[in-house]
Amino acid sequence: MAEQEELAERLQTAHNRWTTVRGTFRTWRHGELTTRAFRDWHHLDEPAGSRHSPAASTLVVTAVRTDGEANLESQVEHVLRVCAADNGRQRRAEAISRTGEEWLPDLVVVDEPWFWTRKGRVVQTNDGNPDSTHGGADFVLLLRPHAVPDGFDLSATGAIETVAGRPCDVVVATPKDGDAHEGRLPGAEFFDMISGGRDFRLCVDQETSTLMRITKLVGGEPAEIIEYLDITFDEPVSEGTFGPLA
Repeated sequence: MAEQEELAERLQTAHNRWTTVRGTFRTWRHGELTTRAFRDWHHLDEPAGSRHSPAASTLVVTAVRTDGEANLESQVEHVLRVCAADNGRQRRAEAISRTGEEWLPDLVVVDEPWFWTRKGRVVQTNDGNPDSTHGGADFVLLLRPHAVPDGFDLSATGAIETVAGRPCDVVVATPKDGDAHEGRLPGAEFFDMISGGRDFRLCVDQETSTLMRITKLVGGEPAEIIEYLDITFDEPVSEGTFGPLA
């Protein structure tokens, strides 16, 4: 219990240990394994009418099928140049390369409550409407992991890995029972991963307690990875970095 509480305290206060972040961020996933994890998590292969066979799953699985069931063997990878400030309320993510999901924007800039996106020559904005948000800059979730202890049981392994040039403590994260969260199933969504998965490895930066890498394992194999390839903390950010796109 003391170990769990110590890890929770580190993650809950990590957002206070940096002022700015710049780096290179990578997301990767294996289509077949993430689909398998999704179906297992939502009990989609159980007989209709069983205790864990929710009717509400139909809508969710449709989204996954649309995205990739025809290409279950495919792998999706995005590499982004990212920047954040003001506790993550300002952030910027610019695509360096994409394999799969090429429809995603080339650039996302957020200065809450405003956001702007660019795809090719087309720029879109929410005009500051706080009810209109945009994904694509969710790398900040690893910098603000305060909600992770609410949804996961945490256990230190004692192992240390170097990620983005920084020593990190390796932590096993297991999603808690959804009954403890008023029916909401916790899990991969905490990290903006595809829903599903019961076995995660967190690489927790020893200095800041931010997350440098998260790996979802399915059958012991990596199914999804989000990570920093390089990162710097607390360096000045150029004026206009989070300004409107034209």
